[in-house]
Amino acid sequence: MIGTDDVLACFIAGNAFTLDDWFRLETLDDSLQPTIDMLLNITIFLWFGAVAPWSEFGTTSEIPIGRLLGMAILILLLRRPPIILLLHKYIPRINNLREAAFAGYFGPIGVSAIFYLYVTIEFLRQTEKLPLDESQIKGVHTMMTATKLVVWFSVIASVIVHGITVPVIKLGNAIPLSISRSVSRMTDNLSGLGSFVSRESSRRRNSVSTLPLPDPVLTDERAHVRVISMPAPVAQVNRDVERGKALSWDENLERGRERMAMGL
Repeated sequence: MIGTDDVLACFIAGNAFTLDDWFRLETLDDSLQPTIDMLLNITIFLWFGAVAPWSEFGTTSEIPIGRLLGMAILILLLRRPPIILLLHKYIPRINNLREAAFAGYFGPIGVSAIFYLYVTIEFLRQTEKLPLDESQIKGVHTMMTATKLVVWFSVIASVIVHGITVPVIKLGNAIPLSISRSVSRMTDNLSGLGSFVSRESSRRRNSVSTLPLPDPVLTDERAHVRVISMPAPVAQVNRDVERGKALSWDENLERGRERMAMGL
């Protein structure tokens, strides 16, 4: 309203809200604020994807795609981390180099960069209306194209890199934990299986040691078969049959009775 920097005004307002953590604590249990933030973020990133000059990144002659990639990498590495690492001792909220590296790395390029891009393009369009010769007009067009490509490619690179960093870190922390849990479960299963085998072997040894020993008098040593002792007459009848003396049933019965009477 007073003609100052809009982004700077938003920055000061955000710092005023979060200076003593009062606003965050007041809205901690409120679902309206997170919902509004989510809707605004989704809307902004959908708009980014819709208006980004995707087709111009590899087709324009002003800045090839290789130079755009190198530029994006250097911007992400040199824009914030060196300054934060050098000045972290003078920042009360940063306690060590690890926190300084984290704060320097997570400095996404987003809405403010696109805002300044459109301010720059509007300024260059106003410049085109000035009385310029052909070479100057061509230079203005080249500046507009280069500015648009550089800013948009930097924003997209920042969104991709900073957007996948947190999931990759969580995945990297979860994979060793899941592997260690799997190894622990496998070790427990193997130890349980070994204990089960030991118990079964001990139980079988105990059951074998408690079996009754065979009677040596009633055991045939050659065949290891228990021999059933029979009365002498019946045994004689069996021996007669084995020798081929086939008798009739009545004769066998009579002879058996006689021998049983003789035995008595």
